Amino acid sequence: KEQEDMLDERILPGIERIMTDCVDAAVPALSTRRGCFQLLGFDFLIDSSGRVYLLEINRNPDLQSHTRRLHGIFHHLLEDTLQVVTEVNVRLLRGTSPWPLDRPTSFRRLITREM
Repeated sequence: KEQEDMLDERILPGIERIMTDCVDAAVPALSTRRGCFQLLGFDFLIDSSGRVYLLEINRNPDLQSHTRRLHGIFHHLLEDTLQVVTEVNVRLLRGTSPWPLDRPTSFRRLITREM
């Protein structure tokens, strides 16, 4: 129970805050070409108190599934990524707002302003 509380109250919010700050800072340099997307890999270090530290951001993250668990994670990651990219781009081609998405994914939109 204590570990679950730390995950929900410190770790996940810390990861989300760091990712939001990093992506928000990078928005001016990101491509806005339709049909394009960038998959980033964020590496974090978490100490025993649940404090989150950013180690690095990879522009070309390693998606090799070295374990069965990673295989499942990467399968869902790629499935959800293609779902979001497809739905957003179809809506943009139609001239409609891409948000909110029709079909749910495991993704959470961190930046709410238009790019």
